[in-house]
Amino acid sequence: MGNTPVKIGIRLDHSGTVEAGGVLKGRVYLSMQRSDQQARGIHLVLKGEELSEIVRDGESNGDRERRREVDRASVTIHNLDVPLTSFPTGVAPRGQYEYPFEWPLPANLPSTMHCQEGDSSCSVRYQLTAYLDNSASMSFLPDYSSTETVIVAAASATVHAQPLQMDLEEFNIKSCCANRGTMTMGWDADTIVAAPKGAMNVGITGKNDSIVALAYLSAKVVETVSWSANGHSKKNTRVLTSNKVYANENPLWKPLLHIPSRRDRRRTQYESTGHEDAEVWQNRCVTQLNFPVDVRDSHLGNIVKVRHSLVITAVTPGACCVTSPESSVLITIQRRMPTIGLAAAGGAVLPEPSAPFYQDEIVIATAPMEEYSYQDPPMAVAEILPDNWTPHESEVVVILANSVIPEATRATSVAAVMPSAPTESLLKESHQIATSLAELQTTLMASKDPTATLQEQLNNPVMVATVENLSPHEVVETLKSCSRTDPEYVLHARLLASTMVPHFYCRHVMACLWSLPQSVRFQVLKEIAPLASDIASQKESVERELDATELMEFRSALM
Repeated sequence: MGNTPVKIGIRLDHSGTVEAGGVLKGRVYLSMQRSDQQARGIHLVLKGEELSEIVRDGESNGDRERRREVDRASVTIHNLDVPLTSFPTGVAPRGQYEYPFEWPLPANLPSTMHCQEGDSSCSVRYQLTAYLDNSASMSFLPDYSSTETVIVAAASATVHAQPLQMDLEEFNIKSCCANRGTMTMGWDADTIVAAPKGAMNVGITGKNDSIVALAYLSAKVVETVSWSANGHSKKNTRVLTSNKVYANENPLWKPLLHIPSRRDRRRTQYESTGHEDAEVWQNRCVTQLNFPVDVRDSHLGNIVKVRHSLVITAVTPGACCVTSPESSVLITIQRRMPTIGLAAAGGAVLPEPSAPFYQDEIVIATAPMEEYSYQDPPMAVAEILPDNWTPHESEVVVILANSVIPEATRATSVAAVMPSAPTESLLKESHQIATSLAELQTTLMASKDPTATLQEQLNNPVMVATVENLSPHEVVETLKSCSRTDPEYVLHARLLASTMVPHFYCRHVMACLWSLPQSVRFQVLKEIAPLASDIASQKESVERELDATELMEFRSALM
């Protein structure tokens, strides 16, 4: 621990990948060596982002060399801040502490990934941060927070998609703009949902009604990763798996001796029978495509997209001006994790992530993103746990699923260099809000008529701005500071919620349900839940925490 007076760290129980829809487990370590520390509690923040970086040559200035320009963009796809524990007195006693936690993850999170094309790159990453909520200063101070990278795999595909069949299609074959006849090609696949280290069986059918010889039939899967930033785009394409089928000896694929006349082609078109089509399908050529372990999951995000295409081609020899019929369709690459039963029976281990990824500091640097190294020791082991570690260990904190929701997704783009620290105006604004909240809670606790005082304070524009940005934990603490009786809890909760609208969400409702006294928590819930901006989409997450009687009353309150 060194001489640092306060140290906080995280250790995750997952050495590999945690699946979306699964449970993220770990421990938060807190050590205060010298004295008590002013703090309201410990929070956990799970943030998921799409990140893109495009490095390009800018405009030249006379004889000078072209300068490099860097465009960056980020989209928050998941951002949750939940209280892990609170210190009711506002002081964390000196000592060593451990807080085990279990956090169910949403089932719709995309997989962690990273892609590099030259100096440009893109990624989907997740970071878990534990921070000491200090009422006297800003959160996320370097000595009061710790961040770990979380490797997420998209939720497993439990079943295969139905087989796909592409009907026979006729292609005109041309060489140097001259007609050389036609080729007819169709194909089928046993599934269009594949997995890393999985396989896909493809059958190709057709016939050659041209004078151009067939070199071979090709089946391949192409992965295209594309990303954008500030109006510019970049992509990386690679062939994941491919096979060639040499059908030259198949009579239907042998070239004709002469080009059929227009009359012959028309007669063939009108006189074609199902028997001829059946003959084509009977000469079906089958090949198997095996996917590598490092294939990325398909993902269609805001600024990062990962697409996979199954491409079937009848390759013709000769110059590039000779037509090679091609047919393609988008497929889905989706990992399949072992089920609980299989894992228990066979001791299955979770697979590695679908693609490389990287980790950087909380402050985004201007250098290209780097891949994460598995050689780095776990921070909690390397820095947090000394030989004399004898902590006070709390019970496992279970963070309820869907108890809080992500902030609104917002894309931001910047050119050239990103600032490495907040601007001075942001620092002043944040400090003003933190100071105003502390003053509000102190004033309410000392007031003989807290209801009148709260109403008076909410007429102050500075206090209104403060209340509008309250976190779930801050809402609960503010309610406790101004409420002595059950009716006051209900009345004050409605005043705060009404002021926070439209920034009042179900995560604030759930915090009240968990943390307020048992005698009043449900009454507060009925009063403020209808004001939540996301109650329509998050109502089920609230209902799961209620018993049968409470559920009926809650639904009546929403009508």
